[in-house]
Amino acid sequence: MCECLKNYAFKKGCRSISRLITYYGPEFNGKALDAGAFEHGVQIEFTRPGKPTDNGHIESFNGKIPG
Repeated sequence: MCECLKNYAFKKGCRSISRLITYYGPEFNGKALDAGAFEHGVQIEFTRPGKPTDNGHIESFNGKIPG
C-alpha cells in the first residue's frame, strides 16, 4: 500500500506525502500502513465513522484502488 501511494504521489507531481486522509476501513487501518507512515513521517487522519461525505475526493480514490 505504501508503495502504491508513493507512486500515486509521484504521478501527481508530489515529491512526498505529508498527510493521508482516509476512512477507517480495514485496508487503511493495518499495522503495515501505520508503520510505513511512521517511517516516512506521514500523518494519517481518519474521517468520522459513517460519514463518507467528510471527504468525497478520498472516497472516489478509494473506489479506484484494486482490491
